Amino acid sequence: MSYLTQPLRRATVALTCRLSTQAWHCPPGPPCPPSVAWGYVGRRGMAGHSKWANIRHTKALKDDQKQRVIQKCAQMIKMAVKEGGSTDP
Repeated sequence: MSYLTQPLRRATVALTCRLSTQAWHCPPGPPCPPSVAWGYVGRRGMAGHSKWANIRHTKALKDDQKQRVIQKCAQMIKMAVKEGGSTDP
């Protein structure tokens, strides 16, 4: 399809979709508000798509690595204190 006919096709598809959704969702009479005509009936958009859901597993791995380093340093400090040395490993 050429770039000259794309806007016309988009306009035709948009008009067809608008008319078909109004026919399915709107009662006969005055035209529906745009939110009802496009199928919005009070639902939240994109449920379950959050940034936290996308980074949760990566963050868990990095937190585990940090915890291991901190635990190793704490263990070294404990051993140094038990040996009678200073708290500086």
